[in-house]
Amino acid sequence: MKTITTTYITLDSEDGYSAVQEIIKYVSGLISDRNGKNDDIFPQYIYRGITRYDKSFENGTKGISEWTIRSGLAIRMSESYSEGFSKNDFVSALIDLTQRARKEFPIDYADYSDLEILADIQHNGGATCLVDFSKNLLTALWFACSNEKDDKKDGFLFCYNIIEDIKKHSLEYLNPTTENEQIKTVLLNTYRYTNYNYEKVEKFCLWEPTNINGRIVRQDSVFLFGTESFVIGEHDIFTVRIPRKLKRVIRECLSVLFNISSENMYKDSVGLATSNAKSILMPVSLCFKKNISDRKKRLRLYKYHLSEALAYINKGSYQSALSQLKSCEKYLGEVESMNDHHFFDGTENERKINVYFYLGSCYMKLNYLDNAIVEFEKVKSLSLKVLDKRNKKQKDIECYLKKCLEAYDLLIDISYDRQLYDRAFKYCNELVKMDFCSLNGHDTRISELSMLELCVLSNLMQKHEISDSIFSIADNLIKSENEDSYIYYLALYYQSVLSLLSKENNSQEYKNELKMLKERSNRILHSKAPLRGYIEWNFMDIQNAIEEMPKETTIEQDKYQIMCEMLAIVISVRDLFQYLNDKARN
Repeated sequence: MKTITTTYITLDSEDGYSAVQEIIKYVSGLISDRNGKNDDIFPQYIYRGITRYDKSFENGTKGISEWTIRSGLAIRMSESYSEGFSKNDFVSALIDLTQRARKEFPIDYADYSDLEILADIQHNGGATCLVDFSKNLLTALWFACSNEKDDKKDGFLFCYNIIEDIKKHSLEYLNPTTENEQIKTVLLNTYRYTNYNYEKVEKFCLWEPTNINGRIVRQDSVFLFGTESFVIGEHDIFTVRIPRKLKRVIRECLSVLFNISSENMYKDSVGLATSNAKSILMPVSLCFKKNISDRKKRLRLYKYHLSEALAYINKGSYQSALSQLKSCEKYLGEVESMNDHHFFDGTENERKINVYFYLGSCYMKLNYLDNAIVEFEKVKSLSLKVLDKRNKKQKDIECYLKKCLEAYDLLIDISYDRQLYDRAFKYCNELVKMDFCSLNGHDTRISELSMLELCVLSNLMQKHEISDSIFSIADNLIKSENEDSYIYYLALYYQSVLSLLSKENNSQEYKNELKMLKERSNRILHSKAPLRGYIEWNFMDIQNAIEEMPKETTIEQDKYQIMCEMLAIVISVRDLFQYLNDKARN
């Protein structure tokens, strides 16, 4: 067979992310170039990754074009047969393997063809005639870096353009009929094949199995097999050499960006056991290298557990995430207890804030709201403590302020949903008084409007005296806004309702408040001038609270009726603003 010039590259990248990017770019470029040269048939690639090559490339004993890709069974038989083995020995071993499988596991393999049995054995670690390839470049790259025990050896990625061999009839896809034949018959066809020149040629088969097990699907598996050695230089293959120093960081990159990891590639009971075998290093093993400080050990443990927690959160496994986050909290506490001055450089505080925030979020998802409040209170308190000590012009103020505002929003939401209106009011009041809010463009008007609504809700549930400061908030909002702003009417509405709630048993004063609200709202309802400042606002809770008001006396009934009319007025104004806003946007 004519030897093909083999393309061989070594990565120049210094980090895993750049290496992955370089590989994708190179493969894409090569495929694109070949597309231009072969307009009739596009290249079609399959990929194979190995963590090392048994023959030394460095010492020059064998050029890369002379390398062979061998099946697990071929390797096993080469080591077992000192004088070599024949094709018949190879076929006989496979026949024996399939027969034993059916005999010993009749339920598992009753409906399986010989090839399907071999594929299942292959993916569970057995030696067969099948050679694993993948249609997914990144899956093959992961396999080139996957075995941590081989991290001191360079890995190799083989990219095989199968079109050239298919054109030459030295490779063929198995059809549905052929793949169900006995393995003996399938293999015999690979070395009895004769082309139109009656020249005897060796042939390889390509088989894409069905969903025999989960691994085959996840790995985008396709199998190459035959009875001859598959010599790289005799096929249209280019090879990427993966430097040993990049293997670990490439694994991390593939896990973070593409969710390709041992856990996902072998996602079954056998894979779980294998990926946690005693020979496999724990992900935190780097923490226990010599000459590493106790502080760094704990911070690396923290990073590992945080990564695990985020993975669980993304999957919706909040209970499992809580366990990991508690470990994060533990290790950060140990670092803090060391009285290390580095702990107070800001970075550690940011880590603690993040852990508290994730804990609170998980508790919210699990409906442990009291626990969530405790964690968000920690976020708020620690963020405010850090912010208070920092120059407001410093850049790193943003991350603390963002988390602080998020914690406040969630504390308000939880309190509001639980009808703890006084507590929600307290949080809103704190937000309004924060000097830092303006640095992040926080609109205090929203918090002030929320305070007005919360005061109304709280008073409707349990009557108490309304302070002058609340009326001042409403007055200031009204004075600061023009009548073409929706915020003006919201503030006007809450002012009217609060005034109504503060009056005792005076039906005429109730009617005066309603009259004033009507007069001001009519101006906008009949205005042809453009409107601005629309914000989304939901009146459902106010409406429900009004509906639950006592109505036993005439005065109470009057108050109820007037409050319903007030609500109808502000909703009609809202609908007008919403209509005009949608019209302008569209």
